[in-house]
Amino acid sequence: PLDHRRQWYRYHHLFADVLQAQLHATDPDSIAVVQRRASIWHEQNGSITDAIRFSLASGDVVRAAELIERAVPELQRNRQEALLLSWLQALPTDVYANRPVLSGYYASVILQSGGLEGADAFLSLAERWLERTEESQRSGPEEMVVVDSAEFRRLPGWTAVHRAGLALKLGDIDGTQKHAQRALQLVAEEDHLGRGAASALQGLAAWWNGDLDTAHRAYRDSYATHGRATG
Repeated sequence: PLDHRRQWYRYHHLFADVLQAQLHATDPDSIAVVQRRASIWHEQNGSITDAIRFSLASGDVVRAAELIERAVPELQRNRQEALLLSWLQALPTDVYANRPVLSGYYASVILQSGGLEGADAFLSLAERWLERTEESQRSGPEEMVVVDSAEFRRLPGWTAVHRAGLALKLGDIDGTQKHAQRALQLVAEEDHLGRGAASALQGLAAWWNGDLDTAHRAYRDSYATHGRATG
């Protein structure tokens, strides 16, 4: 038993290894079925991390993608970008083709991890759906898949934030200013974190160009906005 209420148990790891080896030897075709059942059970019992792990192990990438999209906000609040990146990398690339929110998340995690490779491509995947009309998002050879509708509404502003961040990493200061300004137009007033990030990027671009007055105002706005986000 793992708790005083005797609701959670585990096998000794050696015994668990023996059982898994026996399953592989005697009924390998049932492994994916068992893993999917385990994923469903963990989801129903509030363990989204284990639900995703078993879903990936079973090869059910569609279910894994849906679970990951739901889990991202909590993972980001807990600064678990490394775990999130490992999950996103485990999904086949074609899974992202009609999932703009998940594509935007992938680009975000790449940039937050200090990388560049793939960020532009995944931002473009997200933007491709943002440019379509509502009717075309629901019809045609591809249908958009969105699990978290609230995040989809935030996607235009955050895509602009990430574009500004990517431009800054690439040394494109004019692009940084352009995308940061667009982000400030698109990010909702109550999204303090997004507006703070856009203001900070705008300040960095101004500082790079030697416009210290604008940089100071932007940093001041960013500091105040981040304060509201964390307060």
